[in-house]
Amino acid sequence: MSNEVIDTNVLTIASAPMAGWVRPRIPLAELALIRKVFEWVKAFRDDDKRHLVMDRGQTILEEYKSRGNIPEFRHYGRQVVQHKFSTGATYWVDLEYWNNGNERVARLPEAVEELVHDLGDRKMIAAAAEAEASICNACDSDWSNPNEQRALGMMGVEVVQILTDDERVHCRER
Repeated sequence: MSNEVIDTNVLTIASAPMAGWVRPRIPLAELALIRKVFEWVKAFRDDDKRHLVMDRGQTILEEYKSRGNIPEFRHYGRQVVQHKFSTGATYWVDLEYWNNGNERVARLPEAVEELVHDLGDRKMIAAAAEAEASICNACDSDWSNPNEQRALGMMGVEVVQILTDDERVHCRER
């Protein structure tokens, strides 16, 4: 069994073909790269030994469902999440949070918090550390940030890059 935290960009990209390319907005234009991400997500969905890591506070799910990501069930990414829920292939973790206005932010060790400036990434890192899971990414450049990589190393979290460094350059260009 493997536990995986799936960054929202992965599920958003995988949803594009079934959403009629209109919504969700995706950071990729090349069909071959979109297919590569879709095939990765499909393989993840179909493997009952691969578990989706979710927090009981539902901050990860809320990010998935937020406007602009995969807000509707017709989006493939949401169907994958529901499939993992319904088949029991979900690994639940308890996280501690603090409030930043209306946003609930996952707590990290103090030394790591100083390195992770994207408050949204903190829930992914905390969940991955708690579940001894990897974080799967397609095109979010935050995971390549030296400070964030240092924080991930301190937490014992690995990032699995679905797209190569060269392929991720196309994401930054969009």
